[in-house]
Amino acid sequence: RHLCAVGLTIGLSRGVRGRLLVAKGALCAMVDTLVRARASDFPSMLSLHIDGTAPPSPHVSSQPWGIDVGVFLDVSEELLLSSPELCTCRSALLDYFTCLRDRVPDEHVLFSFSPAQGPDNVPLLLAQICWEVGFPAGDEVGKYASGERGEVIDMYPELATYRDTVFLWKLFCSPQSGCLPPKLSCYHRDLGLSWRWVGTSL
Repeated sequence: RHLCAVGLTIGLSRGVRGRLLVAKGALCAMVDTLVRARASDFPSMLSLHIDGTAPPSPHVSSQPWGIDVGVFLDVSEELLLSSPELCTCRSALLDYFTCLRDRVPDEHVLFSFSPAQGPDNVPLLLAQICWEVGFPAGDEVGKYASGERGEVIDMYPELATYRDTVFLWKLFCSPQSGCLPPKLSCYHRDLGLSWRWVGTSL
């Protein structure tokens, strides 16, 4: 939120937008890596399921989950990246997320946030976790992702961080980001996100 607020405050020129999207992408890659990291003492069930290493069960898929960043691939071709470091970071991001996406089946893509990017499969992941830890699932399982039902996010707060980081990155990557004001004085608190699960999506 700090990065997005700074970008909006100083104005989203091509150069600023390029720096912002690469920096947000790097943060997103860090969060994705941390969400998958397996603790040596008490591994998080969320981490195990996202990484596809949960204990074998007929109720659990052994394949990993992840995000699709095709929108960044498209928009980054036209970004103004004014330093070698930014170009190197862009290449590293594309390598990381492309390799990850090759391992993730279409039905395990999370946080699409757009019909054009396919369905959001968060309920399928949450149904697995609910079965594992004993939470009720049912038709409103998506509300665990929005926080309207707080049990999962209270136990795994990294899920909310993952969701919000991916959303803000995709928002500024989106072709519709032209609807964002070219310059707007704001603070990180002004970019707080509030979620609802409606139908089949956040």
